[in-house]
Amino acid sequence: MVEQLNLNQLRVFAVVFRHRSMTHAAKELHLTQSGVSQHVRSLEDVLDQKLFDRVHQRLVPTAAAKTLYEGCARGMYELERAFWQLSGTELKGRVTIGMPPEFAYNVLLPLIAAFHQEHPRVIVKAEIGLAAEMNGKLLNGDLDFAFVDDFSMDPRVRTERVYDETLELCASPELIESLGAVSHTKDYYEKLPYIAYLEDAPVLHKWFSHHLPRKKMDLDVRAYVGDCQGVSKLILCGMGAGILPGYHLKSLENQGHNVYRFSGNKKALSNQISVAYLPERSQSVAGATALSFLKDALTSPRH
Repeated sequence: MVEQLNLNQLRVFAVVFRHRSMTHAAKELHLTQSGVSQHVRSLEDVLDQKLFDRVHQRLVPTAAAKTLYEGCARGMYELERAFWQLSGTELKGRVTIGMPPEFAYNVLLPLIAAFHQEHPRVIVKAEIGLAAEMNGKLLNGDLDFAFVDDFSMDPRVRTERVYDETLELCASPELIESLGAVSHTKDYYEKLPYIAYLEDAPVLHKWFSHHLPRKKMDLDVRAYVGDCQGVSKLILCGMGAGILPGYHLKSLENQGHNVYRFSGNKKALSNQISVAYLPERSQSVAGATALSFLKDALTSPRH
């Protein structure tokens, strides 16, 4: 049986296993979808084992497929990396990365542009959404890896902390002036109007729990806006105070906007950003290279 196995069949199988999709595998391998299917069927014939079931139009690996992948994935990765290094050709491939919206726009996408300068033949697909969405897409095999904020991921997903973003309570100077002298007390903060991201204002309450522990705040929330751009726009218009990530606040100030930052009673609140991935899913050379590049960039002193 071993003599009948060929490297192309195993390579195609490994990519299909990672993506759980013939279509995505075909794009990465620059093959037709029928060609990918033929490689998988040929491998199943050699092994006399079914490797994938189709459930609700998704490919689900069988126990035999998981055993085969665990045995060959690392070797396939090392072979692919060796071929790339020895051939002297440009790195090719397709990488799908999940990321939260504001962190993507302000931090990750500029880094991906820098990665593209080094590896122009690697196609990067950015899936922008909240951590809960990334959790499901990682488990379904739709993402190579994702960046997520402070969120309880599924136990099967491994996370590594790579970045801390500061969360700052901000308001327009005009709003501050209308309320008189700033006082870092419960009474003062309850006089302020607020802009929140979500119902129940969890991010606002997190800020107050950090700076005013043991104080239950009754906040006057005037509007809910689901993204940082909207919250900052209403803050600048003087409608209320709100939470902004430090990098977004710095961007506003660089554009000439005057924003008041509340100092609080402790050092700035930090929101942890982690890279998340499935340990059982080996990265392609393109995926591993992109992951290493982004992790190094995010953990460098200038970030």
